[in-house]
Amino acid sequence: MVQVSNTTNSLNFSNSKVHSAVTYKSEVSDLMKLTVSGNNFSDEIALYFDDNNEDSQKFLSWNTEMPQIYSLENDNKLAINKLQDAKSVQSVKMGIICGISGTYKITANEFTFNDLSNIVLEDTKTGILTKMTQDAVYSFNYEVGEPEERFVLHFNYSTTNIIENQNNINVYAFAKNIYFNNIENLSGTVNVYNVLGQNVLTTDLKSVINTNLQSGVYVVEVVSNNQNCRYMPRRVSKVVIN
Repeated sequence: MVQVSNTTNSLNFSNSKVHSAVTYKSEVSDLMKLTVSGNNFSDEIALYFDDNNEDSQKFLSWNTEMPQIYSLENDNKLAINKLQDAKSVQSVKMGIICGISGTYKITANEFTFNDLSNIVLEDTKTGILTKMTQDAVYSFNYEVGEPEERFVLHFNYSTTNIIENQNNINVYAFAKNIYFNNIENLSGTVNVYNVLGQNVLTTDLKSVINTNLQSGVYVVEVVSNNQNCRYMPRRVSKVVIN
């Protein structure tokens, strides 16, 4: 459910299992719609740069099986979020809420930004970064009761620096060990997460870490203490422990 501030906005329902779909009183050129889906339900929010439309408040559904998404501005939960100058660097907090634990997806199902690039979705629980373009999909594991405001959408993010920082460190696993190459003169912390997003290991960064973890797929996050990692002091990799 969304609230509109004038009668020129409209609200459309495309089917019974979609929480809401929104349209605007005028055409929007710089627009992104994000959809969260799971349990045969979906919900969406819109973010845009435009002078002719306005924010709309988010009203959460009573249906606990439905995953719901909102953006946050000044403690207000929004279904439609009008952003500031598209050329400035800004970040938007987003919340996800659902009454069922499980795997869900965030999809950029409408993307009309013409001159804006480097939009990055950050999962603050796992540290995983996903560059959001048309039809980009990010899958994540959700646990009932976890903090809602888990995601941050970064606009005009310096993906060049992210790539450089990530390529400087090579991460791989063999047997029960995780290996890190190219970490000379680098200090920091290593966090290891299982497929549920649970932190199963935290230790200091070094070239070889013996994990003694069970066989499976893990996400390895390197958080650097170095001051020169200005944009993204993290390196996130997926490894398989045999």
